[in-house]
Amino acid sequence: ARHGGYFVMRQFCAFLGRGHGQTTVALARKLVRRKDATVQTFSRATQVLHLAPRRLYEAAGVGSDPYRRRRRPAAAITARLMAVDYVLDHPGLTFLATDDEALVCLDRRGVDRLWLPQQRYLRHRARLPRLRYFVDADPIAVAPCPTGVETWVFAFIDDGPHTSVRFGLFVERYRPLFDRLPAWRVVFVTREHQRVEAAERTFDRTLATPAESPYASAALETFEEYARLRQAFEQKQWSMLQKAGLDRLSVLRRVYVGAQWERVFGQWEQRGKSVLAVASARLTKLSSRGACEAYVLHHSYAATQAIRGPRRACCLS
Repeated sequence: ARHGGYFVMRQFCAFLGRGHGQTTVALARKLVRRKDATVQTFSRATQVLHLAPRRLYEAAGVGSDPYRRRRRPAAAITARLMAVDYVLDHPGLTFLATDDEALVCLDRRGVDRLWLPQQRYLRHRARLPRLRYFVDADPIAVAPCPTGVETWVFAFIDDGPHTSVRFGLFVERYRPLFDRLPAWRVVFVTREHQRVEAAERTFDRTLATPAESPYASAALETFEEYARLRQAFEQKQWSMLQKAGLDRLSVLRRVYVGAQWERVFGQWEQRGKSVLAVASARLTKLSSRGACEAYVLHHSYAATQAIRGPRRACCLS
């Protein structure tokens, strides 16, 4: 439930440290009979269980948001199964399964939320849009350290095509956070050895240039004007804009382009102009130490690459 809601029985057996047998078959049947899980059958043989009830997710401490419980396409299911295998193979790490868990730890460390990977969502009839952090939903963990300096571990699940492009974008999104942590590492989780070398090259290329602030002081001086005009436009407050305001907003939109400005705008909606002081502050180098490593999963996920038709089942073997 904490890492996607999908699992296969071999994972449950691995967690128990026992072989597949009648006890696990009985459990699967009971889950389906009680409607605590549904079953999707892939390639006519591989059966994947999906946890359903709100109470299970609430008990796991991840809330009952519908997006966690809804059914996923086959490719997304593959990623979740890979994530569960990675988590099971690393019992010594403390995994942070929700935004709130990660935010509490980072707030305690003093990392401003402006530097976190985030996405702004417009909600129907809501006064303010919602900010979601770490939308990649890949496992994040903290590794204990005897010296007291914890190491943050960010996993990237290699679950399909265009791996190099997606991995490069992943590193770019997380780089502002990397620069503000004393110790971190990125784990490239894959099922194919031949992809590791290309991932390492992508990592080195993405971090080859020195870190610097993405926000020029001149642009920050007029940002609040842009933010107020954009907010009025999105809230359809036409009386506040008039033609002059619309023309000015059209000009400013060409300046504030890119994910870095979307982050500032989302934070400005939540916190006001105080975020501009954070954006203008120089990066204090923490002697950040980071690395990229690979972890190869020795399981096959071929069956979930093409779905043969989901169905409910009451008899699993």
